[in-house]
Amino acid sequence: MKSTVMLVIYILAVGLPVAWLISEFQPRRWLRILLGLAALLMAVYLSHAFRIFDRLNYNTWYSEASAKLIDTTIVEIEAGRSNEFLSELRILRSKFRPSFKSTDYNELVNQFAIEVKEKHPADE
Repeated sequence: MKSTVMLVIYILAVGLPVAWLISEFQPRRWLRILLGLAALLMAVYLSHAFRIFDRLNYNTWYSEASAKLIDTTIVEIEAGRSNEFLSELRILRSKFRPSFKSTDYNELVNQFAIEVKEKHPADE
């Protein structure tokens, strides 16, 4: 079912502009207008769909990084290293610069978790 829908979308995404191009050499004006509008609407639909998928991808990265940060926090607090861990969190916070185009949160948290685990490898 999913692959059938993707195939139909692919055929429409490629087929509508090609059909529009071919219709430009036809005498039927209504067909050129109809295919042109359909091709443009399909382009708008696809750009919107790609934007949504990109946003979902960023949400996944953020969620995975946050889960890793929470897990690391729990492990360190349960091990009784809250003071050392707090200083590590302050270093992480100083490296993090939130912005609308910030994509390094996942990398910062992964590096943070690795560094904390390297400092206390026997406690896992």
